[in-house]
Amino acid sequence: MDSKTDQEEGRAVLKHLFTSRVRVKLLTLFLSHPEEAYYIRQTSRLIGETYSSVYHELRNLAAVGLLHSEPRGGAIFYQANTEHCLFDDLRGIVQATKPKE
Repeated sequence: MDSKTDQEEGRAVLKHLFTSRVRVKLLTLFLSHPEEAYYIRQTSRLIGETYSSVYHELRNLAAVGLLHSEPRGGAIFYQANTEHCLFDDLRGIVQATKPKE
């Protein structure tokens, strides 16, 4: 994808493949920064979504193995599972559709 139009089209496809807007935002965050671990409230602020919707989608993504979860001092931290069989493919899709900074 070379042009802005291709990136926009790619984001539109992602939104249809992944019907949850929150899930798309979470995948974009975690797959763009796989070395980072985030707690729920922090993630909610970063992506601009409610705590409850972020909590629900993080649990879903952890349940299918795309994220690791780890309790640390009263908070649960989530991080991308770089060993997941779809990690590289999903990361490639996210990077191809992410706006250039």
